[in-house]
Amino acid sequence: MHDKKGYYMNHKKIYRIYKEANLGLSRKTNKKLKKQVREKLLLIKSFNDNWSIDFISDSFTDNRRFRCLNIVDNYSRLNIAIETAISFPALKLINTLENAIIKYGKPKNITVDNGPEFRSKAFQAWASEKGIIIRFIDPGKPVQNAFIESFNGRFRDECLNQYWFSSLKEAKTIISAWSNEYNQSRPHSSLGYLSPIEFIKENQQKCINNCNYNNLAVA
Repeated sequence: MHDKKGYYMNHKKIYRIYKEANLGLSRKTNKKLKKQVREKLLLIKSFNDNWSIDFISDSFTDNRRFRCLNIVDNYSRLNIAIETAISFPALKLINTLENAIIKYGKPKNITVDNGPEFRSKAFQAWASEKGIIIRFIDPGKPVQNAFIESFNGRFRDECLNQYWFSSLKEAKTIISAWSNEYNQSRPHSSLGYLSPIEFIKENQQKCINNCNYNNLAVA
């Protein structure tokens, strides 16, 4: 091997010096996710057969970040909840779901991505205790959770992108109003151009047997 001045040095000697000086850089490896059970495609026939949940983030006017936990019933497209917070440790995720279950009843299944909150031992133990099946989508395939992805797109375009939030309180107020309008008035082509609440009223038998209908009617 020749350098710019024409000196020759054997490549083996260079490699020996390189090793002795400990010049090697450790190669960064991607952390492997713990393998989760992938469930077969679920046939949804009634309310609470399956909820989809996901996080979406935005920022305040001072560039601080906040997150929204979105929960949707896949049968009725009802927005079960949007919980807004600065951060979401596993216990806050569980508490949000507990409150949703008190109001709407317990889902049989919950579809999630591979986020650390959903893979946490606390969340897994809670779901097992409740008898709820957690259905993980394949990494990098959000289309497998299409219900919540569609909801997130509307939420982003119609709410988050339309407002500058100066505080968490203001964000919660505006987001809650949007959620109520979405449930009560937003028509869906997949629901025969009915809103989620209107669709539930049209399909009471498949909803009343699986949840507290009084709560749905005033959602």
